[in-house]
Amino acid sequence: MKQIFTILWALLFSTAMFAQERPQIVPGNLIVQVPNAKIEDVIAENQFFNGQPTGLKLNRLLSSPMAAYLLEFDPNIHHEQFLQQVWNHPGVSLIQLNHYIQNRNTTPDDPQLNQQWWHINTGQNGGTPDADIDSDEAWDITTGGVTATGDTIVACVVDDGGALSHPDLMANNWVNYHEIPNNDLDDDGNGYIDDYLGWNPVDHDDNVDGGSHGVNVAGMIGAVGNNGTGVVGVNWNVKIMNTTYGDIGNTNNPNEANVIEAYTYPLVMRRLYEQTSGAKGAYVVVTNSSWGIDNADPADAPLWCAFYDTLGMSGILSTGATANNNVNIDNVGDLPTACSSEYLIAVTATDDQDVRTFSGYGQTTIDLGAPGDNVRTTASNGTYQTTSGTSFASPATAGAVALAYSAPCASLAAISHSDPAFAAQMVRDAILNGVDPVSNLATECVTGGRLNVRGALDEILNNCSSGGCIAPFTLMASGISDTLATISWNSLADIDSFNISFAEIGGSVTDIANLPQNSFNLTNLTACTDYWFVAQSICDGVAGDWSDTLFFETDGCCVPPTGFQLGNLTDTSVTATWTSVLAAESYLIQWREAGNSTWNDMDGITSTTYTIADLAPCTEYQVRIATNCSGDSTVFSATQTLSTFGCGACIDNAYCASSGSTDYEWIGSIEVGDLSNSSSGSANGYEDFTNMSATLQRGDSIDFTFTPDFAGQAYTEHFRVWIDADQNGAFDNSELLVDDIPGSQSAVSGTITIPSNAVLGSTRMRVSMAYGTGGFGAYPQTACQEGQDGEVEDYCVNIIDTISGISEAATTFGMKVYPIPARTQLTVELQNPVFAQTNLEIVDAMGRIAMLATSSENRTIIDISQLSEGIYLLRAVDVHGQIIGMSRFVK
Repeated sequence: MKQIFTILWALLFSTAMFAQERPQIVPGNLIVQVPNAKIEDVIAENQFFNGQPTGLKLNRLLSSPMAAYLLEFDPNIHHEQFLQQVWNHPGVSLIQLNHYIQNRNTTPDDPQLNQQWWHINTGQNGGTPDADIDSDEAWDITTGGVTATGDTIVACVVDDGGALSHPDLMANNWVNYHEIPNNDLDDDGNGYIDDYLGWNPVDHDDNVDGGSHGVNVAGMIGAVGNNGTGVVGVNWNVKIMNTTYGDIGNTNNPNEANVIEAYTYPLVMRRLYEQTSGAKGAYVVVTNSSWGIDNADPADAPLWCAFYDTLGMSGILSTGATANNNVNIDNVGDLPTACSSEYLIAVTATDDQDVRTFSGYGQTTIDLGAPGDNVRTTASNGTYQTTSGTSFASPATAGAVALAYSAPCASLAAISHSDPAFAAQMVRDAILNGVDPVSNLATECVTGGRLNVRGALDEILNNCSSGGCIAPFTLMASGISDTLATISWNSLADIDSFNISFAEIGGSVTDIANLPQNSFNLTNLTACTDYWFVAQSICDGVAGDWSDTLFFETDGCCVPPTGFQLGNLTDTSVTATWTSVLAAESYLIQWREAGNSTWNDMDGITSTTYTIADLAPCTEYQVRIATNCSGDSTVFSATQTLSTFGCGACIDNAYCASSGSTDYEWIGSIEVGDLSNSSSGSANGYEDFTNMSATLQRGDSIDFTFTPDFAGQAYTEHFRVWIDADQNGAFDNSELLVDDIPGSQSAVSGTITIPSNAVLGSTRMRVSMAYGTGGFGAYPQTACQEGQDGEVEDYCVNIIDTISGISEAATTFGMKVYPIPARTQLTVELQNPVFAQTNLEIVDAMGRIAMLATSSENRTIIDISQLSEGIYLLRAVDVHGQIIGMSRFVK
């Protein structure tokens, strides 16, 4: 057990040899914990220090579970004295300065050793036999993946980013499947938007790809095993959750505030997992921190150290890499490995001779050693690397924690849900008690030993409760039909046989004794009926506990189809597909325009697909489906909504995402031609204004004014504008029509010249604003930029030909239209032969496209019943964007 008093006692030593060095502070930063007061009150009551303004303000909430905030103040103020003043506020329970942190890896000049000696070491290249962690023996028991009761084990790497496409990590990357990526919504309700691949607290998104140090770390924990590729981690199978403490691939100036935000994500996800019984969140069991602050005093970072207790109470252990300095951490201090939390395992590095050389030690602060010298692991760009440092000893230990949770011990898995903190303590004790004693570590760490994964697993299994006769667990029903079902379950290897019981709910019970296998095929079941099933283990002739009850329903119920989907969308049709229902004789599908009370329907469909045709372009529809069984119909499925194509490229095309951060600045207003819009800045840095449009004429120079807005201080902003002139769904370099250089802190005005060859019709205009000067900040931003300081807004623009509006259409050519005035239908006859599809554009008096139609014949009838009364211009445009006919008509 770590003793905090030894750290305090060490402060009494002479500073000549063991003085703790103050870590580098982030100027003008305070991290405070305010659990029972308003942070606004703390800020308001500390606006002055010694009679001078402090400029104290809120930067951001770092961790909601910890009630931790980052505050900013005038960096010229005496930091320690001001900290004491703020701490005197009764609402502040913990406070610290913010400090920069450093990665903990080093690459000595030693010659390379055999690859991955730390898994299996027989003394090659002069190494000491069995200086490894006995991975091969551990893999005889488990290779990771899930707990004994089926929880998917997750290890969280907090670092500079992962490598999501690395061939030896891809299969083990954790993905939040309860979140829909890039839809700007918090689908799983965990407080994070679009956290599909993990979380980047700096950019507030799931951009966690592209690191280097983090890739090394991930490979130690869980490079995929038995895949014929590269290396293997401690776990063959484990899900690696990536969170970052700074900008991707940039190790400059990460700090403690970033760390607290990064730790909060796995905490929230594990809590959500327990709250929803595994329906959402993630079963995170360990975080790894291969970075820290040399010679730092934990007393300077009370919130950082306290976070390990907070994680531990939710069932998450943490491993930390100590300093890559041959110093006594007990005396000189370190962050985080001198923190006193019982849920933090502090790790130093050993080599292939079981010797600690370049790394820190401490009999009361450092828990154990683990291989960290000349270890082979994954690297960026899909490669591999031999490297050294405590940075890699720590994730080897984190991998052992994750592997321990996969031990075939159902009681450990059950305890991890009923008492997560106690389960974490059990695994911690197994790691520490299972070490290989090493003589030269006897006085250098708490355990006096080096990590042994097989030893940790033995500790788990030797202490597994329930007397060894564990009840069957993870019961599953598969192959269900109307009369059949296969029931299977998991159990420990030493179970002799099983008793089972099952019945239709409310019916007579069937008992079967002494089954030798852990599965059973049920036959002669009744269709559309609920059943229950339980199993019992038998050990040495003695029956153990019964399993939890499995409930399942046989097929054959008359129910609405599942898997109902809409696809192959065009401007006039959509195809519906669904999963076959066993009891179905046929299906009934219905559709209608949104807002219409009358449904169209098609009954008697005998396949599982149907194409709805003759829809109106650019129209919103609702679709639903029901099942017909023996003359009766089920209720309808949930209604799905779609919008047909035909609204023009602006709406129909799928454009790349782009967004910024509006903490300090955003687009205040824009004016482009006849388009004018003001906004207050979206929280996610992107706003969709495609319901607004400007009419722009080919070859014209259109006046524009873009105005930035700020939360406080004004910054230099750069505006860029793209218009998708060729309507191909992408913003090409030639379509950058405004490039504000060198930028301004106020409104920017000028002209946009519309390309003379721009395709006619509706297309997308993107306005992007980013902070920066020259090479600083996000400038120059791209059309698909993510995370810039600033904002992005999208609009529609209607490109018209050199004749703009009806008033200038003095002649009619290339076509005739009738009747005039028209009521519900308009007949169009093109005078020149039509060789390909022609677009027919109906333009209103404002020059806006009111309706689009297509024709591949010389004579076409257009339904204009939805048009308002008025005067319209009809244009025929060929596939090259050239106007081949024009006429006016009245409705």
